[in-house]
This record gives sequence, C-alpha cells and structure tokens, in this order.
Amino acid sequence: PLWRGNRVNTLAESSASVLFQDESQIRLGEHTLVVILGDTKSAGAKQSNASDTTLVSGDLVARLGQLQGEAKAKPLVLKTQAGSVAVKEKGGEARISVDEKKTTRLASYKGASELTAQKKSVNVPEGFGSKADDGKAPTAPKALPAAPVWAKAPANVVWTESEGEHLLAFPDSLVGTDSHTTMVNGLG
Repeated sequence: PLWRGNRVNTLAESSASVLFQDESQIRLGEHTLVVILGDTKSAGAKQSNASDTTLVSGDLVARLGQLQGEAKAKPLVLKTQAGSVAVKEKGGEARISVDEKKTTRLASYKGASELTAQKKSVNVPEGFGSKADDGKAPTAPKALPAAPVWAKAPANVVWTESEGEHLLAFPDSLVGTDSHTTMVNGLG
C-alpha cells in the first residue's frame, strides 16, 4: 500500500499504474513524480486515495473508478502547483501534465473534468482541453485534435501458415532492395 508522504517516480522509458481502494486509478508516464499528501482532513489517515495525490512534474492519466458504490461518484481531485483538476464522472478519464514551467494541462478523454486555478474554474467537456500557467487562471476549453484514422488497413509484413503442429512465419521481402531490412529486423 501507499501511505501519506510516499512518492512515486518514473524514469525514462518507464511507467507506473496506481490503483486506489476507491477503484480510482492514475497511470504515470515517463519522467513523472507524484506525491501522496492528502489534505488536513485526511492528515490522520494512513491510507490514501487518488484525491490525496499531487502531481509535481510529468504527466499521468487519471481515471475515476466505475465501481464506487455511491450513486453519484465523489470527484477525483489531483493537485498541481498551478491549481487542481477534478475528474467528475464515474468512468471519467483525463490526462494531466505539469511541465518545467509548472503549467498544468488537462485533456478530458471520457466525461467532463474541471480545471481550477487562481480561484477560477473552467468546466472541460469530453474531447476538450485547457491549461493553467502558474499564477494564472485557466484558459477557455479548446477541442482536442481528432484521433488519427487509418485510410486503409496497414499492409501485412508477416504471413503465417500452419504445417501440422507447427506455425510457420514468412516475413515480407523484396529481392534487390534494402528498404525492408530495418522493418523485418524490428520484428525480431
């Protein structure tokens, strides 16, 4: 278990996932530091929940647990130096990041979220994002870029064929060219 005062840190090419007792979850990207602090009301409590977490640097994805027993879920609130982010709906998911200038960025992927800074709050609907520079109020929400869509399915690079109990794999190859070497070598 994580306790009040614990830090979770990731380095290059690493990630971490923390699942709290209330089924809320935070997934840390590389070069991220979070501290489990809590507020004054939870100061006596040893075990923490996601709302006791402060994002110091890096980025994470916060997800409000769908299994919370209450009819209306208690928001998952993450603190940063510039302000705080609240994921407000069960199953809601948002990416929160803090850069070297301590700017907090919020991208709401599922459900609505709220970014609060300098005593001003902005509701960020699903598919929108906002930011708050340290010492400034949050910006108005802006639409997130659309997810890329394949125009057509990618070409096969390996074909398989069953031969009895064995499965044979044949990589794509072109005689007289070297354009596939890197791709085929990358397949292992």
